[in-house]
Amino acid sequence: MKFSFNSLNNFIDLKSFSNILDKLVERLSSCGFEVEEWTKKEYPHLVVAEIKEKKPHPSADRLNLCQVQSQPGQMHSIVCGATNFKEGDKAVLALPGAVLPGPLKIKARKIRGEVSEGMLVSLNELGLVSLEEKDSGIFILPKDTATGTDFASLSGLNDTIFDINITPNRADCLSHFGMARELACILKKPLKTPPLYKNPIFSSLAKEGIKSIKEKWGVEVRQTKLCSRYTGKAVYDVKVQPSPLWLKVCFKNLGLKSINNIVDMTNYILIQWGQPLHAFDLDRLRDKIIVDYSKKGETFQTLDYQEIKLTGKELCIRDGKKPLALAGVIGGAASGIRSDTKNIFIESACFDPSHVRSTAKKFNIETDSSYQFSRGVPSESTLEILHKAVALIQKWAGGDISEDEYDFWKKPSKAKPIEIQKEDLERRLGMEISFTKFQDWMKGLGCHVQMMEEKMGQKMIEKAKIVHPFFRFDLNIKEDLIEEYARLEGYDKIPEKISYLNDFPKKDQPEHTLSMRVARILAHAGFHQAINHSFISQKFSDSFLNRGNRFEFSSKFFFSSNEKETLKGAHSIPVWYIKSPLSESGLGIKHEVVTPVFIQNPLSAEYDMMRVSLAPSLFKNAQQSIRHGCLKGRLFEIGKVFDFPHSNKEDKATATSAQYNKTKTCYKEHLRLGFVAWGQEKNLWEDSQSRYCMYDLKTAINMLLDRFCIFDYEWVPITLNKTGKDEPTCIPSFIHPYQYMVLKVQDKEIAYIGSLNPVYAEDYKIREDMALAEIDIQFLFDKIVEKKPFQPLSPFPIVERDLSLLVSKDFPAGNIIKGIRRLIGPVCRAVEIFDIYENEKTLKNHTRSVTFRLTLQSNKKTLGEDDLKKLQDRLTKDLVSSYPVKLR
Repeated sequence: MKFSFNSLNNFIDLKSFSNILDKLVERLSSCGFEVEEWTKKEYPHLVVAEIKEKKPHPSADRLNLCQVQSQPGQMHSIVCGATNFKEGDKAVLALPGAVLPGPLKIKARKIRGEVSEGMLVSLNELGLVSLEEKDSGIFILPKDTATGTDFASLSGLNDTIFDINITPNRADCLSHFGMARELACILKKPLKTPPLYKNPIFSSLAKEGIKSIKEKWGVEVRQTKLCSRYTGKAVYDVKVQPSPLWLKVCFKNLGLKSINNIVDMTNYILIQWGQPLHAFDLDRLRDKIIVDYSKKGETFQTLDYQEIKLTGKELCIRDGKKPLALAGVIGGAASGIRSDTKNIFIESACFDPSHVRSTAKKFNIETDSSYQFSRGVPSESTLEILHKAVALIQKWAGGDISEDEYDFWKKPSKAKPIEIQKEDLERRLGMEISFTKFQDWMKGLGCHVQMMEEKMGQKMIEKAKIVHPFFRFDLNIKEDLIEEYARLEGYDKIPEKISYLNDFPKKDQPEHTLSMRVARILAHAGFHQAINHSFISQKFSDSFLNRGNRFEFSSKFFFSSNEKETLKGAHSIPVWYIKSPLSESGLGIKHEVVTPVFIQNPLSAEYDMMRVSLAPSLFKNAQQSIRHGCLKGRLFEIGKVFDFPHSNKEDKATATSAQYNKTKTCYKEHLRLGFVAWGQEKNLWEDSQSRYCMYDLKTAINMLLDRFCIFDYEWVPITLNKTGKDEPTCIPSFIHPYQYMVLKVQDKEIAYIGSLNPVYAEDYKIREDMALAEIDIQFLFDKIVEKKPFQPLSPFPIVERDLSLLVSKDFPAGNIIKGIRRLIGPVCRAVEIFDIYENEKTLKNHTRSVTFRLTLQSNKKTLGEDDLKKLQDRLTKDLVSSYPVKLR
């Protein structure tokens, strides 16, 4: 927040720091107020001058040649085009060397043959014209203004602006008075209240016939939980006009825009006192003012003419017909102050911080009012500041103040005293402290302090009861008081000590250790680790995981004719396809419906839901990498997904995201390992399209399983079958329906792997081959054997044998490998597919020739030819009888 040195000086005497501002900045920073930047604004060579002579320019009809006096006996010849002045007027003269906003550098120059030794300036050239004000010529000063006075010092243009980072817990310092109050404590200087800010005595109250606000307008607060205090007062017969010069200068220095005197006064109260106000045009209201929820579906036009649709959950200020303002966020155009406004109603209220923050985030509306309310505004000072505001408005806009006011106040409970002992401070800070000094600091903060002594055994214990002031609602426990003392006394005074470690460091959690081990293995395999937010956009997650018609045929990608016929019979299920795949493990192979966890107060619409799968985030990582020219990549992520347990046996085929219960609190976390791979290395020696990313991921997962000594696993290909029934498919919508497998470990499905659906590839403009996978890594962690048992090396030689079989094309070769291992037993060291061969004959019979290479070794003897023949004959007989295979 920006603070003006001149405005702070109104509340506390800081003149002694005028030439040593760096010392003030250092003191603020040491007390927890980081000064990010401070700028000195100076406008030299601007003086008050008297116009002594005015005559037409000899060579220009629309210019005047003036003689202007800036000091006694010092005259300047000035060429001026304005017409709104006469001889004897006082004006602002910019002498050569002056720099006006723009920047406009002033220097002596000839204009139509006459030398102009400066410039008579207007408010526009000083940057002091409000949005609703027109430039009407040079700025004329009162005649009693002393000639030769430095105008920048006189008007307050010379100022120093501090940009201070206020932490979220210090809402009390989000105003000049609040910061001055803090400086008074830090610097041990008295806090002053200038006459402009003292509690006013309204002159209009002595007049007869002043209108009562309660006779004509009613106020009703229906939501007292969200509005703890609502006060209001009317001012009649005001004159809307440009703000006075001092207010324009204040706004200009702080980088704010001046609008008109009414609006500027409410904004001025906010920056000076930290209380947001709002002014309504009374003549444009109907019936009464009501503080209540909006009506679902109604529209609201903000002050900046933005139309928003309300949902019925926003707190509004409304009349009997329409919303007038979003409470604590922004006012409406329908009741705003205009140039013809005559009667106004000033609102000073206290709204619930979390509700204001939620409303502002929902509509992406950030205002100074919402910023202040979302951090907290004390209700105790609401009415007092309202009185100051209406007094200022009456002074600078005229009018009569209503004799009565509205004040609805749900008084907060009294602050409980915090009991603290001297030993508490010394133990926490690790040094001896003066309890008297602690008492002084607490009183400086505005706390009520009651010092006590209590005898405990032979020792007197010093302690105190502290009650925090109403504006410091961040002081709730004794640790808060200890922190305040350390901050004000100076953190540099706390002695440095090396802490002794008496306990041995504890072991990491097994889950963390194993996750790090998985990350190292995959990093060595050429993968990079991705770390994404646990939050995700509901809109993107829904569109990625649950696309309704996911098998539209693309002009660029195509399926075979048989596949098209199958796809036409597939039933699109309008459910959140999130546990995909694997139901029991939480990945949803059986197409289980799960309830996502929504964020009640999201940072933005991009982070409004906890993710239910790692696939959407990894896909976005890959998509962004491709856009930046990275056409080949391998990523993995170890992270958690979240959902609510879904126990209802409702019709899952008709469940939609809108039906999910967003109020549940008992959600589950699942640890996942996700993969994404795209593109291949391109070179002259190898066809990059001959290998699919899906197999690279499968190789990496196989390697991971082998490294963790998990051998009882099986990859099961799954394709889309036309059943003719209205049943959901188990293939995720973002996966190619004919390039998809699930991983079974000990007959339990724990992972899926597949290529990206071509429809998705075209929609997202992905031209590279891409594959995704996701594993229930927690299940693997539970099955991992930490120490692999030692197997003595066999002293006997290894023998290799090849076995060629004619296998049905629909039958997985992995089942045969599994059967070979089971039938041969411990003699089998390894089995791998050596060759796959197809010709016209095999294709006609819907078979293919698969050659398996068997690696055999015994721990007891050398395997001779007779042993190998018996083994091969038994194996062949068992395979032919157990599986749809023939010996080639």
